[in-house]
Amino acid sequence: MKRLINWSSRMTRVIVAATVFLLLGSVLPPLYKNQARPLPLNLNFTVTTEPATGPALNILRALHHEKPADPHGDPACESEQAPLYCYIEDRVTTLERVTTTSATNDDAVASANSSLKVEADGKTIAEFNESSLLNRESAYPIPGLNSSQQFNITTLGTGASSMDFERDGISYFFPAKAEQRSYPYFDPMTQTAAPIDFTGTEKRETIPTYSFHQEIDPVSVVNSLSIAQQDNLEQLRRSGPAKAMFKPESLERFGLSPTEHVILEPFYTVKRDVWVEPTTGTILDVHEDIKIFLATDADQARQMVEENDTADRALFQADMSWSEATKQERLDSVRTTIESVKILSIVGWVGKVIGVVLLAYAASLYMRRHRDRA
Repeated sequence: MKRLINWSSRMTRVIVAATVFLLLGSVLPPLYKNQARPLPLNLNFTVTTEPATGPALNILRALHHEKPADPHGDPACESEQAPLYCYIEDRVTTLERVTTTSATNDDAVASANSSLKVEADGKTIAEFNESSLLNRESAYPIPGLNSSQQFNITTLGTGASSMDFERDGISYFFPAKAEQRSYPYFDPMTQTAAPIDFTGTEKRETIPTYSFHQEIDPVSVVNSLSIAQQDNLEQLRRSGPAKAMFKPESLERFGLSPTEHVILEPFYTVKRDVWVEPTTGTILDVHEDIKIFLATDADQARQMVEENDTADRALFQADMSWSEATKQERLDSVRTTIESVKILSIVGWVGKVIGVVLLAYAASLYMRRHRDRA
């Protein structure tokens, strides 16, 4: 029986070679780029921020009715019964966060732990510790009561904790193959997830990134906690005559009588921008404008934020950006993967070109054969 394919024919060999190159060029690069990249089980990295100067209440001096450290030339700030705004001081703040992942009994699940230390003028003022079980494919927490959170205000010797709660939203990592869309992003202060929206693309040292933005309107810090936890933060609430809490111009703006009794509680708001390498889901950079301040209610808190008038009653206020060393380390951590993708893209392009050239050569052999037979 006559063979259907003549493997000794030069044209056959050229066609087969062209097919192989075209397949390699078309299949190999996207196969590598889109392959599943489960969250590694041995991550251990540190994030630090650049020093940021911002106003903060010296709450210990205020609680102990000590004279303000700097009266700023205001006679009202010279006494031990000075108004609250006299205890606002500029402080240089830095954050340091250590994040690790480790194995669990389930290969599809990673244990993620994060510890955050907040320093002001070189002294630790707060510490946050979080742990969650994450789906290694999506980087989302797995369903169930398997997350915990604890924070301590070291200067006050108090804090709160949430053990065995169900967490929603991403936090430490984005999913591999991140998309240009909104994601639920968990905020440790509100203990809830809110959308973080895709805003655009840009390159960091030739590495493509997606940028995301989130804004959280003022939220009561105390009300976001359980009843039992609220008692631990009672020291952050302030009460008394309005003139002891507000400057005269603020009294007028908020329609308060100087002798009116007011209760102030802490509110939290943040604007954050996050830059992500989409292939791996690695966060490369974060900028957060954080404000924790005292207000009588949510309406007043929103007005203070809209008018950029939170400094006089700030518990913590800082415009935080990742340090250059951290951004460089995060870029370096994804560079090998991204360079491999680029190399394979070039290989794919070359493979397609070679395949097309070989097909053209096979066509010329075919035309020549038929011309010779004629």
